[in-house]
Amino acid sequence: MRYVRAEVKSFGRAVVRTLEDYTMAFVEIILEERGYPREKIRGEKDVGKLRLT
Repeated sequence: MRYVRAEVKSFGRAVVRTLEDYTMAFVEIILEERGYPREKIRGEKDVGKLRLT
């Protein structure tokens, strides 16, 4: 059972990271469409802390 928990935890981290990457890409596209072509999003280690750079 310990191995199953470890695998589920790893899978959860991968899903969160993937969603964060998709969110950053989406926001960059929106910013570019609204006239901010050089703005980039920088992800932080903690989920939910995206910043404009």
